[in-house]
Amino acid sequence: MNEITKFLQDQLSVWPLASSNFRALKYARVKTLMVNGVECKVQYNPCRIASSTAETDAASLLARPCFLCVEHRPAKQFHIKYEGRKDRHYNIQVNPYPIFPNHFVIARDVHQPQSIWHNFVDMMDFARKYPDYLVFYNGPHSGASAPDHMHFQAIPQGLLPLQNAINEFLDNNPQPLTSGQDARVYHFPLFCRGVYAFRSDTPKSLAKLFYRLVDCASIIEDEPEPRLNLYVYCYGNEYRCFVVLRSKVRSHHYYSKAEDHLTMTPGAADMAGFFVCPKEEDFLKLNSNLLEEILDEVTISAYDEKMVAWRLTRSQPKLNVPILTGSQINFEMISDGAGIQTVKYSDGRIDYGGVLYDELFFDSVTRSKVFGEPSFLIESGLKNLLFAGSLIFTVENGTVRATNRIGIENYMLSVLSQSFPEEKDIEFLKGEVIKLRSSIMGGSTTLHPYEGLSVNISKYVREAIDITWGQLN
Repeated sequence: MNEITKFLQDQLSVWPLASSNFRALKYARVKTLMVNGVECKVQYNPCRIASSTAETDAASLLARPCFLCVEHRPAKQFHIKYEGRKDRHYNIQVNPYPIFPNHFVIARDVHQPQSIWHNFVDMMDFARKYPDYLVFYNGPHSGASAPDHMHFQAIPQGLLPLQNAINEFLDNNPQPLTSGQDARVYHFPLFCRGVYAFRSDTPKSLAKLFYRLVDCASIIEDEPEPRLNLYVYCYGNEYRCFVVLRSKVRSHHYYSKAEDHLTMTPGAADMAGFFVCPKEEDFLKLNSNLLEEILDEVTISAYDEKMVAWRLTRSQPKLNVPILTGSQINFEMISDGAGIQTVKYSDGRIDYGGVLYDELFFDSVTRSKVFGEPSFLIESGLKNLLFAGSLIFTVENGTVRATNRIGIENYMLSVLSQSFPEEKDIEFLKGEVIKLRSSIMGGSTTLHPYEGLSVNISKYVREAIDITWGQLN
């Protein structure tokens, strides 16, 4: 018996509410329906009514105490600790309103918003520590009933129909959409739009490829991340995960006053083929067509799915863009944590850390398929300039020259944001993007004002580049 199984037994022995709900789960009514090629389960589970009807707008969240914070929990509820990386600490708690046997919530020990950024690796580590479990995450606008408190959940493997279907799919070694190091991502063609499966030998490679997919998904304005449900587990020595990209929290059925009304808010269980009905009338009338309607409404559109695949697989040529020259240049590679460093001109060469070089090249993790994030900064006068891409130092006329090796699309994002900071006409901007791209690819050596990511990046310029990526006159 592992520690969390014992913890569950200990918790249920002293908490009547949880014990009663887990006991009722053994007798829950379940039926099977085929949904877009996947055999799915539908469960009648009255104790889930609070979750299905939870209001998660900002005002509603402020009006109620957070039930994942220790100080607001029931007196009978306790936890055991799980240690994440980089000083992230979690409380493993029994879910008192379970959908599955051995259903746990793993909540941060501090109150902070639901976000997959930086926390994905902790999910993978949990899956490795408890390999009999699948770990899942509801995005803040994708079924999470506590989007104001970071948490994920864990259940025994093999209970989600979509996991079983994806395992069968991956075991047949399909063609991946793309890969990175020892990780691969695949588009799963059944069940609903926006399903992507991953496999990798290492958590680091899986995390890189997962975040690359996240970068390729659209984000609704003012939201912190794409709408998604995420599932992670270990399959032998392999890490596997799958993602369902979302567009809506609920389908029209929730709000309908007609016969097709359903009191259902699809969360991670539902989006993996285990549909939960808190009301008996919904359980009785649910059929394959209604479930397919729900999935069709809450997942990404066919156009967005096409764009994700395109962003994952496209590329951009690189060019070298001069930044500045000087007898001494201070810089920082953001990812290495070494802080501000200095290069100096010295007798026809570059002095870096007391060693002389003819040229220095600092690579970056900026991907060629999506827009880059800051990878280094250069001190210039009284301000720091941020850049994506790689940094090259060379000697030029008795000085050191700093050059940014950057993808053309990322270069244009900076240049055109600086040239058209107030422009919102996408058609006009598309024309300017194609004109500049064609000029660069045609061999133009014209230098445009360029300060990398230090300028205010225009979301309209970004959209115009994204739509016309690679297009020439």
